[in-house]
Formats: sequence, structure tokens, C-alpha cells
Amino acid sequence: MSLLDQYGHPLYSEVFEPARLDYGARPTWPTRDRTFDQNISAMGISKIRSDCLRLFGNNGLIIAALNEKARYSVGRAFLPEFKGKDSEWGKQAKDWLVNTWYPIADVCGNDFQTSLFLESLAIDRDGDYFILLVDQGDGFPAQQLIPANKVGTRDYFNPKRDANNRLTDGEYKGLKFINGIVKNDSNRAVAFYVMGETPSDDKFVSARDMIHVGDPQWMHQSRFLPAITHGILDLRDAMTTKGFEVQAHQLASSVGLLEYNETGDEDIDDPRNRLRSNTTIDGLETVVTKRVDGGQTRIYKAGSGSKLEAFQFSRPGDGFERLMDRLERSSLTSVWPYELVWKPSELGGVNGRMVIARAKRFVQDRQDLLSVSAKRRVGYAIAKAIKKGDLPASDDWWRWGFTFPADVTADYGREAQSVREDYKLGFTNMHDVLASNGKDPAEHLQQREEELTQMIESAKRISDKTGVDLTTALSLMQQRSAAGNAPGGLQGTPSDPPAQP
Repeated sequence: MSLLDQYGHPLYSEVFEPARLDYGARPTWPTRDRTFDQNISAMGISKIRSDCLRLFGNNGLIIAALNEKARYSVGRAFLPEFKGKDSEWGKQAKDWLVNTWYPIADVCGNDFQTSLFLESLAIDRDGDYFILLVDQGDGFPAQQLIPANKVGTRDYFNPKRDANNRLTDGEYKGLKFINGIVKNDSNRAVAFYVMGETPSDDKFVSARDMIHVGDPQWMHQSRFLPAITHGILDLRDAMTTKGFEVQAHQLASSVGLLEYNETGDEDIDDPRNRLRSNTTIDGLETVVTKRVDGGQTRIYKAGSGSKLEAFQFSRPGDGFERLMDRLERSSLTSVWPYELVWKPSELGGVNGRMVIARAKRFVQDRQDLLSVSAKRRVGYAIAKAIKKGDLPASDDWWRWGFTFPADVTADYGREAQSVREDYKLGFTNMHDVLASNGKDPAEHLQQREEELTQMIESAKRISDKTGVDLTTALSLMQQRSAAGNAPGGLQGTPSDPPAQP
């Protein structure tokens, strides 16, 4: 017979301390060695989403961090880049995308880039979102963004399912239903339950027409949590502490002077405090004096003697600042560098370069995540345009990429010089350099070609009018260095006076 612990389990010794059921003086945590979907309920996800919405609406630190991340990730970039072989078709398709589809891509009226910006915010604030591919009529493609709270379930009976969370009727009968998502036995989403204004408007939407976007942290994860989930409690504590501290300052700032006297009350013989028995005569106010200090003087009974002194208030102290800094840093650990939002003074030297490097990784990860759904939507739009006859057919119709905004940097001049040196030595190519500045290489070369053509034509006209040679005219129009010599005897700086004969 073996000894049992207080939970009725056999008592034995674990080599690894965290594996013990009894933590000694520490509070015991229940064992929850299950999948992500089993460890959190639909109500739990809804509560987390609600808290994050409140924080985003009321905490300036969170608003700034999430907006900066979205701006650096999307900005006004994400312009399409054709990756196929038929460049002429690619130009035509890009023109249709940028000038026809992008401005009205969303059914609510937002352009494609604004939608991507809102999607980045939704990933960090709401956890996930959904994109429904729709036809606006006459075959014109569009997208409809569906927020996270619109995909789920109203109650246990809608839609109907058994004790094992498998649907009991309808098109998807027998499949698993988890937090608004219908899954097959391979754990792949096959449909989504979209809730309308009323229960009669609810419907299942096939995964062929819907895109689910989120930033996964666990395998086999049906729904995704907001990026600031880990910081909810820290941020709530910080906001509560700050609120109490502000109240303390409001109370303290209402007191200007402290008066100590023998009575502990106002002097009744003070002319300020005497009023005439009739305060009005013929409707006119006859008050001798009025108290106008608004309670800014506090009176206390003195042990002996009387005195008047200024009110001193020393809160908050350094401890408060350190606590707030710790709580806020912790809340942004996996979202965005704290120093870029609140402590730019800490960006000097090696520490600053490390912070910028972290920000770049955050941005790159977000761009990779958004690009997946963006490519599918662009491909859908192109396919519909070809089917409608707005574009000719192409074997490479689905090969698309995107431009991205310029990289995050705290020292543009230094980084630009480094980029130039890498390009000269062949460590990078023109595509890398242009992409880091949010430019399309093909479009850049085309613009350069047009610019140089116009420049040469202008130089020819100058040469014909003035008689200078073409090379000199070109060098005068565009000089590559601040003080370099130009061909034909002309210089970028004043020349020496001519020698005396």
C-alpha cells in the first residue's frame, strides 16, 4: 500500500521540481495538459477580446504601439508586383489593380491599403479576423472584412451539436464545431459560422470563399488571441495605479496653505466670515466679503502656538515610476519595442540598434502574414477580371508580390551609406535596395528611363542653342558630386583666374 497526498494521488518523489504536484509554499496551479482549444472557452476568448478593445480605446501607449506597427508594416505601400514572364501583360494587370480595383476593393468603401492597415490592428487587438470574397455584381470582385466577434456561436443550440461538439444536422453534419469554425478530422477549417443581425441571418460560409487571418502561437489552434493578451493584467494594474495617483494629485493640488491655530477652526471674528443679517436690499447683494479660496486653505488644531505653512506633496516617487515602467514594458514585450513609443532617449548606441533591429523583425513578420491573404485576394481579383473580360488571359496570372514601406530607421544617413556600400561590393542588388525604400524595381527603372530620355533631349536643345558640347550640357543638368569637375573645362566650384600673358 502506498501513501497518498492531499489530492489522493500516490506520493512519490519527482526529479524535476516543477513536476511535483505540491509546490510547498507556492500556490498550486491546476494541471491543464490539453490542446489550446480545450484550454480556453469561447467566453474566455470573448472576455480577452473585450479587455483588449477597452485598452486600445483608453491607453495611449497601446494605441501608439499598434498604430506604429501597422504604419511601418503597410503604410501606403503593398502595391502589386508582377512576378511572371509576360511583362507586358503584367503592366496591364498592375494598372487595372492599382487604378481600378485597389480604390474600391472593400465593399464598405475602403481602399485595399487601408483595409490592410485595419487588418494589422485587428491581429494585435482582436486576435483574428475574416475576409469574405464576394462579387459586387456584374462579376466585379470585392472583399468584405468580418470582425472576430461576428464568427462564433450564439448559444449551445445554435447551431445544433452533440456533447462532443459535432454538428448534428445540415451540410456539415458530423464535423467538429469549435468557436465558430467547422473542422474536418485533419483539423482543417472547411466552413465558418457567420452571425448576422438576428439568428435567422446566421449562416455557414465555405472556407473556399472565406480567409481566416491570425498570428498562431500553438499547433491546431482554431481561434487566435490578441498580441497584447499577456499584458492585459499588467496594463489594467498600471491604469488603476495611475488613476489613484492622479486622484491623489487632484486632492493635493486643491490645498495651498496649512493653518495651525488653537481652535482648529476658522476665526469667527474674521471680517471675511461675517455677513449682514439681510444679504440683499432691493435685489442687490450686500455681502461684506466672499470666500473665494475654494477650500485651498486647510485649518488644523495646533498643539501649541499658531503657524502658517505651504502644503508639501512628494508623490509620486521613483518607486512609482519604476513600477509603471516595468508594467508597461512587460505589456509590449511581444508587440512592439517600448523605447520607440515612450523612451526614445534610450535609442543611443548599441542598444538603439538592437531596438531598431527588433522593430524590423516585427514589421517583417507582420508583412509576411498579411502578404499571404493579400496574394489570394489579388489573385481572386485578377481571375474575376479575366473571366469578366477586363483583362486578357495569362499563364502567370497568379504570380504576384508586393512593395513594402521603407524600413524602420533612427539614422537614415548612416544606413543609406551602408546600403550604398553593400550595393557597390555586390552584397545586395538593386531590387533589395529599392524594396527597402518601398519602391517597385520595374517601375523605378521605367521612370529612370523616361527621366534620362527627357534629360538627353533637353541637353541636345541646350547644345544647339549655346554651342556647348552635349556632354557638358548633360553634366550641367545633373552633377553627381558637390564639387566635381565637369567635362569641357567647366567646374562645380569657381575656377582659378586665367593666367596672365
